[in-house]
Amino acid sequence: MTKRGAIIDMGTNTWNLVIGEQTANGEAYIHRSKAVVKLAKGGIAQNRIADEAKSRALEAVETHLQTLKEYNVPVANLKAIGTSGMRSLENGRQLATEIESTYGFTVSIIDGTEEANLIRKGVTKAIDLPDESFFLIMDIGGGSTEFIIGKGSRTVWKQSTDLGVSRLLEQFGPDDAFTPVVLNQLSFFIDTKLAELREQLCLYPVDVLIGSSGSFETLYTIEKASAEEEIPTTRLAHYPLNISKQEALLTQLIQSSLADRLQWPGLLEMRAETMHIAALLVQTVMKYAQPNALAVSEYALKEGALSAWLNQIQ
Repeated sequence: MTKRGAIIDMGTNTWNLVIGEQTANGEAYIHRSKAVVKLAKGGIAQNRIADEAKSRALEAVETHLQTLKEYNVPVANLKAIGTSGMRSLENGRQLATEIESTYGFTVSIIDGTEEANLIRKGVTKAIDLPDESFFLIMDIGGGSTEFIIGKGSRTVWKQSTDLGVSRLLEQFGPDDAFTPVVLNQLSFFIDTKLAELREQLCLYPVDVLIGSSGSFETLYTIEKASAEEEIPTTRLAHYPLNISKQEALLTQLIQSSLADRLQWPGLLEMRAETMHIAALLVQTVMKYAQPNALAVSEYALKEGALSAWLNQIQ
């Protein structure tokens, strides 16, 4: 019988589960689901995971373990990857230890470099990355945002920044519409944090910007909804985005109120409070990169981690 394995990507906003198995053609993904945890909510000012966030995290674990039972995956074949929130909040490692001892699976808290490496591996499984021109991968998370510049199989630069949308929400507090003052403050902060990215883009001008999962998938569903087009019923590994439509959409999202976003066709409620911040990040990076093409990779860190994990449990 083919062995199945699973990865939980313990992000700052959501804890995402993927179940897969090794086949003759590579990995087959047989289940994906997510649970909202919002680790940073209510505690980032104290640099701690608040009690309410911890409760959401443990509930997410129990939900995912129930899913494993439904797919006949033993807990021994589950591995969790902790990212920005788990590594930066002072009780993140304590939570990881509690989960390991209570539920019996491994939680590996990785640094930003390894996070970027796994994101690139995941994106590579979704998109044939260009060999003749440079690309920029951007992964917007709740606690951090990763950037990778490369060409073909080569990575020329990568960086993990603390520009996660939940982190920025807690720091700047723009959960409703941006005021002009907050927008200026946040824009200046983002510009400052992305100084090295700007320098690298001068050295390595990119042809395509690839956004991995999360907020970028939301930009895709909004674009489809605005055009009254159906989302494909068969899941695809990657999707193209229309640059001109996205430029207009990003401006609209940045100017929107929370009430607007909660009613926005194609925008999930779980992303409503931070989608205008994500839009500002994407708009800023597009201004720097000036890409000729824009795409979304559905695969990211968890798909990048699953391949090596399946080999370990064979």
